[in-house]
Amino acid sequence: MMYHNKLKEKIRSMLEALFTTLLFGMQTILNVGVAIGIMAVPLFTYIYFFFVNDQELQHLKTQFYTFLFSNYLIIGRIIAVIGAAIFFVAAGQWLWFHHKRMNLFKKGLYSRVRHPQFTGIIIITLGLTVMVGTNCEYSLEGPILNQLHLGLPLIVGLWFLEVSGYIVIAWFEERSLSRRFGNEYKEYKSNVPFIFPLKSPWKIPEVLFTIFIIVVICVMLLVLPYNLISNYSSKLIPNPPYW
Repeated sequence: MMYHNKLKEKIRSMLEALFTTLLFGMQTILNVGVAIGIMAVPLFTYIYFFFVNDQELQHLKTQFYTFLFSNYLIIGRIIAVIGAAIFFVAAGQWLWFHHKRMNLFKKGLYSRVRHPQFTGIIIITLGLTVMVGTNCEYSLEGPILNQLHLGLPLIVGLWFLEVSGYIVIAWFEERSLSRRFGNEYKEYKSNVPFIFPLKSPWKIPEVLFTIFIIVVICVMLLVLPYNLISNYSSKLIPNPPYW
C-alpha cells in the first residue's frame, strides 16, 4: 500500500511538471515575421532556419537582441526578471527543504504564499505578455499599430488560459497535500494565501478570488498605453549597440 501511494505521488508530480511545461508553451513571445508567435512554434522555426538560411539566422539574432536588450521593452523585462527571481528562489528553497527531508514546507517564500513557484512563473509570463504588447506597438522598423489591434486580445486571452491552467494544477496539488497532511495543511492554508500574497475575502473561495485577480490584470493589459511605455522607455534609457 505504501509503495502504491509513493508511485501515485511520483506520477502526480511528473504529470504536474509536464503540464506546467506545456502550459508555458502557450506563452506569446516577440513577433515572428508577420505573426504573433507562440513560444513552442517559433523555437522550432528558428532551429530549422538556423541550419538552412543565413538571412533567417540574422532575423533570429535581431529577435534575441530585441528580447534581451531593446530599451523600449524595459518595463516588461523588469517584470519578467522579478518573476524569474521569485521562481528560482522558490525552486532553490524547495530543493533545500527536500534535502533537509522536511514534510510540509512552511518557511521562506512558502510562508508568504503556498505556491511561490507558480507565483514566479505567472509574473514571468505577465512580463513577457507586456513585452509582446509593447513590441506590437513599436518595432525596430517602427510602429505597427495594426498588429496591436488584431493581436492584443489574443495575446491576453492566451495568457489568461495559461494562468488558469497553473491555478488548476495548484488546486489539484493541494487536494493531494490535504489528504497527506490533514489538519496540519488545513491550518497552513488558513494562515498563508494561495498564489498571490492576498487573503481572499470571507466566504469567497480562494480559487475564484485568484481568477478574479487575473481577470483584473487582463483588463489592465488590454488598456495599457503601450505606445507611451515604448516611447518614454526609448527616450529615457539608451539602447545598447547591436551585435
